[in-house]
Amino acid sequence: MPRANTDRSRIGHAPRPDSRLTGVGPLAFLLGPVPSPTHDFLWHRRRLGRYAGLRCRASRSRSTGVEAPSSDGQGTLPVTHDRSLDRRRHGIGGLIVVLSTAAIVRVAMVAVWVERLDGTTFGFGDSVSYWQLAERLATGESYEFGWEGARCFRAPGYPFLLSLLFRLPGEPSVLAARGLGVAIGIGVVAAIYALAARFGGRRVAFVAGLLAALSPELGLSSGLVLAETTFDLLLVGQGLVWLGYRRATTDGVRWRSAALLGLLAALSVLVRPSWLPGIGLWTLGLLLVTGVRTDRREGLDRAAATPSAMSPSGPAFASRLTAAMLCVVVFSLTMSPWWVRNALLFGRFVPTTLQTGASLYDAWNPEADGGSDMSRIDAERLAFVRRSAAEWLDREEREAWFAQLPRHPQAEDYWPKIRSVVPRLWRRLQEEDHSLPPFEVAFDASLGNTARTWGAEHPERVAQLAGTKLLHLWSPWPRDGLGRSALVRWVWGGAWFVLLVGAVLGVRPIGRDRDAWILVAPALLVTLLHVVYVASIRYREPALPGLIIIAATGLASIGSRLTWGKGRAID
Repeated sequence: MPRANTDRSRIGHAPRPDSRLTGVGPLAFLLGPVPSPTHDFLWHRRRLGRYAGLRCRASRSRSTGVEAPSSDGQGTLPVTHDRSLDRRRHGIGGLIVVLSTAAIVRVAMVAVWVERLDGTTFGFGDSVSYWQLAERLATGESYEFGWEGARCFRAPGYPFLLSLLFRLPGEPSVLAARGLGVAIGIGVVAAIYALAARFGGRRVAFVAGLLAALSPELGLSSGLVLAETTFDLLLVGQGLVWLGYRRATTDGVRWRSAALLGLLAALSVLVRPSWLPGIGLWTLGLLLVTGVRTDRREGLDRAAATPSAMSPSGPAFASRLTAAMLCVVVFSLTMSPWWVRNALLFGRFVPTTLQTGASLYDAWNPEADGGSDMSRIDAERLAFVRRSAAEWLDREEREAWFAQLPRHPQAEDYWPKIRSVVPRLWRRLQEEDHSLPPFEVAFDASLGNTARTWGAEHPERVAQLAGTKLLHLWSPWPRDGLGRSALVRWVWGGAWFVLLVGAVLGVRPIGRDRDAWILVAPALLVTLLHVVYVASIRYREPALPGLIIIAATGLASIGSRLTWGKGRAID
């Protein structure tokens, strides 16, 4: 191929003095090395305008080797190739690689988990409650679990999702529920990829997607019949909506984003009630954060090194107040069916479930060790029933009821007798005292009061337990069960090490972004919550998406530094 004619006099350009230009073609002054200190920005701008008619991409473009006539009909100029199309193709290709990896990892983990169960249906006691409640929703039966009248044991979000399987032809299988979890888990990886792209461009998105796809915690969770993966998808969705709100330049778009944020926050609470404080975080953010965000999508070099462009012409306080009110109103409207239902059943406002007292007692009791042991709740349930009967019934009748109750919490007939006796006994007690609340309400309040009393009397032990639970929450690998396997400890520990190193490296670059708080807030909220309540690595999962994006920013910055000089020489 002959060399292109680069005589600037033929196309109306005078040569620029003191400009060290190299390369081929009239775009060499844009594609070559850094010009001399006498560089003149306006000189570049004038020439860029002259070549605009040739449909040449001046930024990071390369000659295809095909020649086209110049604008004045004299000589030829190289036709350049639009590299933005390549970047889009590479972005799609990277996403396909990430999602394929996520699917392979999750299917493999489901296979290993099912093999490990040795005939056990679920592997987690919580899964049994979700499954039975889902079946009751699908068949129209009373939404209760455990015994008659226990109608507020679980929030209905995840059971409702599972109930869709019961509406399909044929008998639903646990494997189908795991398949649904795998599909949602792949969606979580895609959402993390999208959120990371808005913070750091395609390179950060690809690294974040791979970290999420290969994460053993996210991978295993996808195959379990638990609410965590569904909550992760809703949580990352809230982050995407928040950034959409921050990019909006009109009040209408901002208000729609705020309303959608309230909807997703409510759905998250219905799936995982511990996210109830999240609506407060979003409301404060809508009120206090000003300016308009400009995403840096051209790659890590600019995204990580430059703060988000903040326009001073952001929403006024009245607009922010309206957005915050819309968020709260939509949140309340979405939660209202559950709130109204609970108020009608229990005669009081129950925002989430009637397990808050039980959760606190599980964490604060004389035998607490930082982990969960529901056998203590079973023992306290039996003791509470006996105390209540002793308070209202005479000795003869009381002894007759006691004979029907299980003798101790470990008895094989514990749950059958609790289910058959407690509802009847409690109705009998309500005949003696009409102000006595339903058993579920009374027992939850009793557990909460007992736990708070013990905590007030043993503040040093509470502080010790808080430290223990902090170690449980952020342990590199599971402390029991799966953690007994050396292979699991190596896999979990290696993944955790990579995540921590990346997060340390990513704190500085991503910390310049005013919206980075949405990546850190879930980790802080989870930590504060579980230094009070029981803790395990399962409960830190809401913190992982944000930590993965921070870590991806740090890890991608290493690659950016290593390839920066090479990229300049090539460009």
